[in-house]
Amino acid sequence: MKKLISIQSAMIVGCLSFTLIPLFYKVDVPGMKIPDCTMEEVIETPIFFFVSKMVVDKYGLEEVNTELDKSVRKSNVIMRNSCIPMKRTLATVETVDFNSASLFDIDQIRRQLTKRVGEEKVRNIERLPNQFYGVILADEDGYFEYDTIGTTNPDENSQFFMLSEYADEYTLEHELGHLSWAWHDDRSWFKVLDETLEQHTSEMNKDRLKPYARGYQCGGAGTIMSYESELLSIYSSPDITNNGRVCGDEQYADNARQLREFARDLKRKMQLQKAATL
Repeated sequence: MKKLISIQSAMIVGCLSFTLIPLFYKVDVPGMKIPDCTMEEVIETPIFFFVSKMVVDKYGLEEVNTELDKSVRKSNVIMRNSCIPMKRTLATVETVDFNSASLFDIDQIRRQLTKRVGEEKVRNIERLPNQFYGVILADEDGYFEYDTIGTTNPDENSQFFMLSEYADEYTLEHELGHLSWAWHDDRSWFKVLDETLEQHTSEMNKDRLKPYARGYQCGGAGTIMSYESELLSIYSSPDITNNGRVCGDEQYADNARQLREFARDLKRKMQLQKAATL
């Protein structure tokens, strides 16, 4: 699949986010310093990919698998660098024919996916809170605009994401970050992100909105959820520096903390589900 050079995101309505094609290169600056992690028990988060037949016809299934594996490995680099006790794993890659389907919004596309692969398959994924699934669409499928490469809507479904055929290896973790309720940096949104999230998040999910779950810019580059043209393989954290500049703030930019808390919550949910089946 075509390689892109960075990611940027725009939130349009609700918690719906779109990841946009960037302008410049993303690099991991040699001046980055990461902490020694006191790691907790790691929870695995299997990812199920459903790839449009048009993407497979264009690139071949082997190339698609290679690029998805690369994205999952990049996610795990970000996990390790940020001291987050989660491990992304590639569960399955399945080809889906969306021919003749009307693909106009993320919830409708999820319904089209369910119709084509079967309700049981989707239910089996969603029944475990540590599992995620996503659809990868080609330009010809007609959903993504020319400058958009990813989208999620965690307020509606916290396990489902979408990627364009042009998504690069950083885009997957950016979207999974949104599904973990990690957001952009307020500087990118002219200080209106808090208000926007509060207005467009349902009451049942408002407790998931944390003031520290924001991206950050440090030493000439941004963290994975930031709105910068150059990105580092980290979530924002006050424990990480880049070129001598701290890459987060304890109160206002600590997405690494948000992801750690999300991982602990997943573990609790998994333990409760396991106990309920005994």
